[in-house]
Amino acid sequence: MKRLFLDTNILIDYIDNRAGADDAEQIFACGFSGEAQLYASSLTFANMAYIIKGRTQQEKYDALNLMAATIS
Repeated sequence: MKRLFLDTNILIDYIDNRAGADDAEQIFACGFSGEAQLYASSLTFANMAYIIKGRTQQEKYDALNLMAATIS
């Protein structure tokens, strides 16, 4: 099984649908299917929380929950 370490930019691409979001989606698809184990640092989650601070509480929860459910 592949092990992939994700940096903050991959997560931001995916959450904010930025350029590169298609590539990020393929990486997450590998994680969802069990083809790869996805990893990120705790600092990445802190950075994500800061970046999405202007969103509603539910949007923040959904974004961080999705990341936590996918990443080991």
